[in-house]
This record gives sequence, C-alpha cells and structure tokens, in this order.
Amino acid sequence: MDIEKINIKAFVAEHLGKFKPHAYFNKHLDCVHVEFQDCTQVEVRINRFISIGVNRNRYGLEKLAGFSINGIAYFFNHFGLPPRGIPRIVRGLNWMLEVL
Repeated sequence: MDIEKINIKAFVAEHLGKFKPHAYFNKHLDCVHVEFQDCTQVEVRINRFISIGVNRNRYGLEKLAGFSINGIAYFFNHFGLPPRGIPRIVRGLNWMLEVL
C-alpha cells in the first residue's frame, strides 16, 4: 500500500464507520463522559459535579457537544454504593442515547 495514494476520508469511513453518540467511564479522571458529536470539545464547568462539552467553531458559535458527570466513583464510595453500579449508569446512558 502506497502511503501517498491513501484517501484518508475513505479509509476512515471504511474502517471506523459512522459516529454514534455514546457514554463511557474514565476511571483516571473519575467521570462519566457523554459525547453527542465527534469533535474537539472545550469543557465548561457548571458546578463541582457537572461539566458541559462545547464545540466552538471558527465563527465563534457554540454548540452543545456533550457533558461530564465528575466524581462518580467518589460519589459511589462516599455513599457506600458498590462500584459495579458505575457501568450500569453508563449502559443506561448509552441506552437513552440509542433511543433518542
């Protein structure tokens, strides 16, 4: 395969498929991320638990691109909840994103 002859857009479309909104748990940042758009996001902190992901385009317009629930493992630990509940929350969010 000659690297100069690769069409990047075609390669990505063939191998990665279409973007779907999704949620996932980031254990290193202790938060659940929900992404609505496949874009670079700037996070704006609303309070100590919620951050909003904003897609800022070159014209200065902002569009909601996702959100984060911060401190989720801390919350579970603080209230004595089992950590196996975190993936259940993520599955529930992903189910909601599929239905919407």
